Amino acid sequence: MLCLVWIKTLKNNFTAVYDLRYGANSSGFGWNSENHVVTAPRDVHPGASKWQTTAMPWFTELCTIFGKDRTTGNLAENLVDVVEELNTEAADELSVQEAQPVTHSDESTSMKKRKRGNADALLEAVYAASDRLANQFEASTKLLIAAEEDMREKKKQLNQELSKIPELEVLQKLQVAKRIASDEDLMILFFEAPAVEKTVLVNAILNKEI
Repeated sequence: MLCLVWIKTLKNNFTAVYDLRYGANSSGFGWNSENHVVTAPRDVHPGASKWQTTAMPWFTELCTIFGKDRTTGNLAENLVDVVEELNTEAADELSVQEAQPVTHSDESTSMKKRKRGNADALLEAVYAASDRLANQFEASTKLLIAAEEDMREKKKQLNQELSKIPELEVLQKLQVAKRIASDEDLMILFFEAPAVEKTVLVNAILNKEI
């Protein structure tokens, strides 16, 4: 039997986003193609808030996978329907075969082959989209790990860099180090700044101007 749970969940999420973008009540909604989220004032549709923060980078692929007709706005016979029907037919055939031999007509067999062929094609599209998502996730994970490693190295070097600033007392150095280490943007700003600007930045932190 083909598993439908994850496909149905994916379809439900896709349908919700599609209706916000192209449905009858889509006025006021937009799409952020960079972050792959719905954009809209919160007072337009409170129920859309989830999709303003939850990205769906595979939306275009799902349009193909689930056979959404953009002209009519109707779902054609889609992956879930086809697979569910095939599962039902397979279960029925198994029950009948256990009871007695059955001779199928050529027409019935041909129709089932076509349906299974459609399901196989749609499943291939799902797997292709899944592979793409997996690759994107792997690439994002590598970037995240690299960024975290870079931050760890900067934290190790922070005390040494602060020691280069003249007339900075030990307690002041610890206070500044704690402040910079707790703020990633401030850490990047500090390490990218030339020596003179580092001193200005440190004084601003000590004076609570930053």
